[in-house]
Amino acid sequence: MTPARRAGGLGVAMLARLFRPLDGHAWLASATVVFCAVIGLTTFHLWQQHGNKIVSNPRYRLKTDRLEVTPQPDWIRSDVVQNAITYGHLYNANLLDPELHLRVRQAFGVQPWVKKVLRINKKFPSALEVDLEYRQPVAMVFVPKGTFVDHDYDGLIPVDDEGCMLPTEMNKSEGDLYPKIFGIDSFPAGMAGNPWGDPRVAEAAQIVTLLSSAWEKLELWAIQVPKVQSPIEGPVDKNYYLITKKQRRIPWGPAPGKEAPGSPSAVEKARLFKTYGEQRGALDSFDQPEVNISSLKRSLVR
Repeated sequence: MTPARRAGGLGVAMLARLFRPLDGHAWLASATVVFCAVIGLTTFHLWQQHGNKIVSNPRYRLKTDRLEVTPQPDWIRSDVVQNAITYGHLYNANLLDPELHLRVRQAFGVQPWVKKVLRINKKFPSALEVDLEYRQPVAMVFVPKGTFVDHDYDGLIPVDDEGCMLPTEMNKSEGDLYPKIFGIDSFPAGMAGNPWGDPRVAEAAQIVTLLSSAWEKLELWAIQVPKVQSPIEGPVDKNYYLITKKQRRIPWGPAPGKEAPGSPSAVEKARLFKTYGEQRGALDSFDQPEVNISSLKRSLVR
């Protein structure tokens, strides 16, 4: 066979292969591609014609009574949901808005009582679910008069377990029920919902949290924080002290995580105090002149 005839035969074979009907998986794949393309073009065309009508439809407008938010606990007096709606301009917001998720997260995230926005779920056509983790006061920072402008009286400011300042929505009798933190002489670094800015507040709050389940049994009243070391004063006592209801001072030691090598950790010390509370009760009833970690250990092994 001549080269020309051979080339012609190959060309005919290739054309025949190109026009041969598709079969099996190849046919299915091609049909799927064509179908998706048709659907996409049709959807785009319909949206161009009717999209504005759909977006502006009242049925997609968020109604405040359809905003399902984690119920706020009793210690919060302000209306967290209403404040978030006002701040984020969420009233009548459109559930089809692609930025609504971010707007809702920001609106609730800046509320001082909200610790974390856990989940946001759209429920079409006009409802929204928002799961929140709220901040809880664990202690009251004693604030001497003069700390704030026009603050000519002693006061209490609530903080959570991370040392974040919380809104002062409780009255004095309610605030007196919480553990106190004494010795803070610093001005808060920000507004409510933000860290106090003084590590001693966060460290004291952490100690309170560790002892929370035994606080009443031990009849504790407050925590005294160490002074801030001054360049001109020299070394200072860096220990935290537990103060009982009868004003007995009990050394806790350094802040959690700052213990000397070989010393009991904060968790171990908290466990010891809890055990004492369960077995002996109030620390004021301790019959030794000095109360510390070592003497508590000895009293429990008798």
